[in-house]
Amino acid sequence: MTPASKAKIRVQTGVTVVLGLFAIYLIATEPNSSDKIKWAYGIIGIIIGYWLK
Repeated sequence: MTPASKAKIRVQTGVTVVLGLFAIYLIATEPNSSDKIKWAYGIIGIIIGYWLK
């Protein structure tokens, strides 16, 4: 692996962790009728889809 590809993976992992934790926080704390819940589930789905590609 080149240093550039290692840096790219680090950035991808960092973005995944930050967005994932934020989405999980929203799912845990928001009421079920909130539109933020839909956004949070969408973000989780995008993250899973990205890493399973």
